[in-house]
Amino acid sequence: MLSPLHLAPLYAFGLPRVRTAQGWVVGSRAADGVERFAGIPFAEQPVGKLRFARASLSEVPFPGGVHDGRLPGPPCIQNPAGPIRAPGSEEPPQSEACLHLTLWRPAASQEPAAPLPVMVYIFGGGLCGGSANVVSLNASRLVVRQQVIVVSVSYRLGALGFCPLPDFPGGGSGGMNGIYDIIVALRWLKANVAPFGGDPGNVMLFGQSSGSYAICTLCVAPAAAGLFSKVALQEVMAQLNVTSGIEGLRAVRDATRIQWPSRYMEDLDVAPYFSAYFPDDAVVRSPPADLWAAGAIHPRAMLVGGTSKDGTAAFYGTAPTLGNIAPDPAQLGDAAYETALKGAWGAAARAVRAHYPLSRFGGSAQAAFVQADADAYVLCPQTEAARMAVAAGVAVWHYEFSHFMPSPTAPGGGCDNGVELDVVEAGASATWATHGAEVRYVFGSEQNHDTLSGRPRIADCPFSPAERRLSDEIGAYWAGLAREGDPNSGGGAGGGRAWWPAYGAGANWTSLVLGVGGGVARAQLHGSACNFWTQLGGESTWSTWSAVINRTSRTQERSAK
Repeated sequence: MLSPLHLAPLYAFGLPRVRTAQGWVVGSRAADGVERFAGIPFAEQPVGKLRFARASLSEVPFPGGVHDGRLPGPPCIQNPAGPIRAPGSEEPPQSEACLHLTLWRPAASQEPAAPLPVMVYIFGGGLCGGSANVVSLNASRLVVRQQVIVVSVSYRLGALGFCPLPDFPGGGSGGMNGIYDIIVALRWLKANVAPFGGDPGNVMLFGQSSGSYAICTLCVAPAAAGLFSKVALQEVMAQLNVTSGIEGLRAVRDATRIQWPSRYMEDLDVAPYFSAYFPDDAVVRSPPADLWAAGAIHPRAMLVGGTSKDGTAAFYGTAPTLGNIAPDPAQLGDAAYETALKGAWGAAARAVRAHYPLSRFGGSAQAAFVQADADAYVLCPQTEAARMAVAAGVAVWHYEFSHFMPSPTAPGGGCDNGVELDVVEAGASATWATHGAEVRYVFGSEQNHDTLSGRPRIADCPFSPAERRLSDEIGAYWAGLAREGDPNSGGGAGGGRAWWPAYGAGANWTSLVLGVGGGVARAQLHGSACNFWTQLGGESTWSTWSAVINRTSRTQERSAK
């Protein structure tokens, strides 16, 4: 924070500043025509007696009347080991005082007369990890090319965000504090985004993985109604209601009663990985999947989709030897496939194998398992969510991102854009766009390391000209939804892109496959696979996928004992 004595030099430097209800926010200006206001506190910080309390909108003036928004705020407490921080990273250490947001806007000199649409990003990480400050989420290109305002929000994670402690002194929670944090951030934006040039009546949420799950909850949360009108659900997965470990986490209650100092929270080894779901009357009274099935969805326009091989094998350990890694020849055969299927689906393994025969995947157990994994856990739940929204009268557009981007510089695939395997599927070498591959293209970020500050940026994951065009097209689709509730609407870079048919229009379930060379419309994408998984689960709701997850989790628990 800045004192009044420091304010004058900042003004002299010509730094951008905006007056909010709490005081002035001083930001930074980059050479690419973007102004960034980082680390803005939107709520009373959840420390001390407020550790497990629901967030409340901050009405306390900034110290000295000014907030220094040149550097980001800290990430929320999570994995004790912490995220890997590149040398020279500007991100501060983890902290419980983490409820802040960062806002990007076109430089004031470029600002149009009309208020700009506001796109609010919710990061993923299993509800137990992640950060709003990841450099690959730098929104500068998206902001400049599409003339929008982008906001990235921090929210509490793990036990601090999702552990139910209703009788905690100082204010307890029903178990969805992390979701409620986002609601408070949206309330702050509604009251304060106008001075930044944003339209408080035109807000879109977009998020990836567990970020999209949080948005699914917000879509049916009464407390969030009226705070946004459109959403983009990127890689929404099967229902996250795994309950293993809950009794152990409830033991946290006794420890919190004696007001542990913050330093002791580092010893709570299990809590940071906690991502179970508990209904919370302050957010929703019923499981979000039930509310979606009942059609109680607030936004009226929606993008839903993910990547072509967006399976869970790589990060949930359903088949450790068959994950999304460069294959060992010993892992590609019949015996390995049989072992993986039984470990993941138990008695249903034979049926899964019949639908995903090795002959369809060039004999590769890895390729076959990853496709089954992707269909069951991600791709089919996405289409199910899209169809529920259509049934509720929401305008929906469904996509699948299929482009693979190799990492030319970062060891170990540091671009986070997919996995390349020397396997054969349908007679061609497979390059797989896996979990998170499209995020970089939405933001237009060619960074994966270094910082978000004014220092020179390192394009360590550079786009080719065709990839840059793809990024502009995707950015235009997302911004079109934000601007007018239709991804086909004009404005910004990416003009001339393929027409995106509405999902379910005239019972035509058409998706847009996004890749270099332009989008390609395909009807009934993954239709056969999704019919199979629905029949395996016995009903056509998200509980189908939940049952699959619970079976897998029980298998893993048994194997761990």
